[in-house]
Amino acid sequence: MPALCVLLASSKQAVQAAALALTQELCSSRHACLALVESGAASPLAGMLSSGAMASTEVAAATLGSLQALAAAGLPQTQTAVRNAGAVPQLIQLMSHDAPRVSQPAAALVSILCPGDVQASEQPFEPPC
Repeated sequence: MPALCVLLASSKQAVQAAALALTQELCSSRHACLALVESGAASPLAGMLSSGAMASTEVAAATLGSLQALAAAGLPQTQTAVRNAGAVPQLIQLMSHDAPRVSQPAAALVSILCPGDVQASEQPFEPPC
């Protein structure tokens, strides 16, 4: 799983796309999702939200779907990753995407990852001790 996280963070879109496809497949298993969360996969996925790859509806839907699965498996770690990557504004923008398979998961992620004050959710997140 750590190697997959490295591939998700690659600067090459073709490498990211292949890693995202594998991540999406793995996210169908709760056990694999937990392993992905523990390996830190939420951070590179959150980072992808601000990349040019989000122009593709396919990539956006796959990224959001994977983040949803990781949030279900490890909410605090995923919250931290999304907030620390500064991805909340991108999630908010994706909420108005033309494709419902992008806008609906984006809205769901905002409500799950940023409960309450959206302004506060744009700040780096430190889990309680």
